[in-house]
Amino acid sequence: MKKPEKKISEQKLIYMVRNHHDDASFEMLFRRYLPMVHKLRRKYTGLTISYEDWHQEAGITLFKCLKTYDEIAGAFATYYRKMLLNRLNDLYRSQQTQKRMVNTKTFSLDQMPMADQIEDERVASDKVVRFRIALNKLTTECSKFELLCFLKICNGMSLEEVAAELQKDPRSVYSAIWRVERKFLQILDQERD
Repeated sequence: MKKPEKKISEQKLIYMVRNHHDDASFEMLFRRYLPMVHKLRRKYTGLTISYEDWHQEAGITLFKCLKTYDEIAGAFATYYRKMLLNRLNDLYRSQQTQKRMVNTKTFSLDQMPMADQIEDERVASDKVVRFRIALNKLTTECSKFELLCFLKICNGMSLEEVAAELQKDPRSVYSAIWRVERKFLQILDQERD
């Protein structure tokens, strides 16, 4: 059975975290604002961030608030709420930018390095057509992340460069490229039949 928490004032908790780096006080303060954290997240229905990631973002935002909060400016809850709303807006804008990047990354199949490689006089034109149809189908079969990785690789970036630009683990990028390759081969097999 859990012990009931003592009701410690907000100012005391802020003081303990700021001056003594007290983790227990930070946790108590974070738990105190969890209902607000959940409520704000529910308002952003278009945001694809998971609740676990949002909790982490809210914790980081709380830590930043504790560093920059000035008691003269007003209530801490108001300041923290405003910072959370700003962070949600940043995440939402970033998500929308990623969507636009994928949508604006349309490309001509003639400009793709793989298309140049297969278009020589030894390859029959019907194979080129099947290849292009398969590439078009591939764009509908892939996730946004897979398609983004694929396009960056096709544009000459290395696996490590793609991972660094997307701020992802190189293994995630490698897995995405591997899935794209597998899907592409399946589409080619279907086109042959």
